[in-house]
Amino acid sequence: MAFPPVFEPYVLSTLDHMTAPIHMSTFITFHPENSSKAISALEMGLSRLILLLPFISGNVAFSSQLPGKQNVREVQAATAEFLQEYPMLKIKHHDKSISPTKPGPTVSYDTMLNEEFTPLEFAMAMEDLSPIFRIQANVMRDGVILCCSFYHLALDGAGFINVLSALAQCCHNPGLASLATDPWKEAETRRAIVEAGRNPNAPKELQTSYGAFAGDMTPTSSPESPISRILVLDPEKIERLRDACKSQMQRHSGTRLSSNTIVSSLIWLCYIRSRYGSPSTGSRSDVETTPEKSCFAMPIDVRKTLQLPSSYLGNAVVSSEAFASIDAVLSSARPSGDAAVIKDISSNDIEILAELAHQINECMQFNSKHSIQGLISQLSAGNDWATYCRPGDVSVSNMRNLRSYELDFGSCLGRAHTFDLPENRISGVAWILPSRFRGSPWEVRMALEPEIMERVQRDKLMQWVCARPTPKSKL
Repeated sequence: MAFPPVFEPYVLSTLDHMTAPIHMSTFITFHPENSSKAISALEMGLSRLILLLPFISGNVAFSSQLPGKQNVREVQAATAEFLQEYPMLKIKHHDKSISPTKPGPTVSYDTMLNEEFTPLEFAMAMEDLSPIFRIQANVMRDGVILCCSFYHLALDGAGFINVLSALAQCCHNPGLASLATDPWKEAETRRAIVEAGRNPNAPKELQTSYGAFAGDMTPTSSPESPISRILVLDPEKIERLRDACKSQMQRHSGTRLSSNTIVSSLIWLCYIRSRYGSPSTGSRSDVETTPEKSCFAMPIDVRKTLQLPSSYLGNAVVSSEAFASIDAVLSSARPSGDAAVIKDISSNDIEILAELAHQINECMQFNSKHSIQGLISQLSAGNDWATYCRPGDVSVSNMRNLRSYELDFGSCLGRAHTFDLPENRISGVAWILPSRFRGSPWEVRMALEPEIMERVQRDKLMQWVCARPTPKSKL
């Protein structure tokens, strides 16, 4: 492999520019028989990956390729000096165990989003040069935890899993000749996104879910700063809620209701009650400061809609918003005297859960090919490309169907034991984590202020649907 890897700079697509400038960090746990051999296999696999996809080693930087446009970003090749300071792979040894059954100190995903375990400083996301992809191999006493950090302006969640899949293939076969994508295919897809925005009949109104990026994305140790916790939901109870809500939604003819939507609605419902309701009465805790409506945001993958390759690594998501009356949601917590639809679950809960599910379904319907083309056209025509997706007061990203647990990293590393994304920088953000196996419990990682998190965990509906035994926070 040539060092440093060389490639022509390329401008990020309009869809790339619609995401926040932040490094996302995922933690993947392995239990290899020999950690030293596992790290050697990872080094060889990563070298092969960079040979086949050299731009993975690059940096996102401001671009001058589009005169008259501000805040345009491009991907540039990193210099040898930069790669020496910020190598593709860092290896760090820790005197801690992964398993809570081992003697001595152990680690917890709930507290791992700190620079002891990540390959990049959090502040790098706002620097002039921000690496697309870096790995830190945390060698523990009884296994290896890979922290893979990717820059969201260059990769979305599905794109990151595609990179991870490519890395797994390269670790399994260091002599691999080709992958599902390559630099030429990636460039063709970016051109297809540009063409999608050239529809003269596309709608011209910009969705309200986009605007200027604001906020410090660095985690803090303040007692009031968001914390990250995982909720494990019983799949059978989710199906019971779905069936009950389908019956409730019969008046909406032709409405389809997925389990994904029920889980998202459950998160939204419990969030509103915990954020805005009084702990004692369930009604508004502060009428003067509480907004009238809650905004739910969900990123939607548009690869199929725009007929883009599923192997595409760049961003191919747009944000959808739904709104709900906070008063209507809070009133659902008050006893109505009606018979329970499900034992221990009031008809009020089912009614409001079904209504929230309907609102989510409605917002997803707006993401037609025509409307997405209009969004791309509108943003492409603007002079300032720093137009990012704004999170709602609660945002849910669904990774349930991403097959991270099926990836085979070869005989030395094997398959992932745990895949988690313990982000805790933005309150109200939740991730539905990848399914471990068909029909496995739903794992939801959520970030909230400590008091709000405690109330979500104590919500009667959430307590009912959570799998038993209560999940442990250890790896």
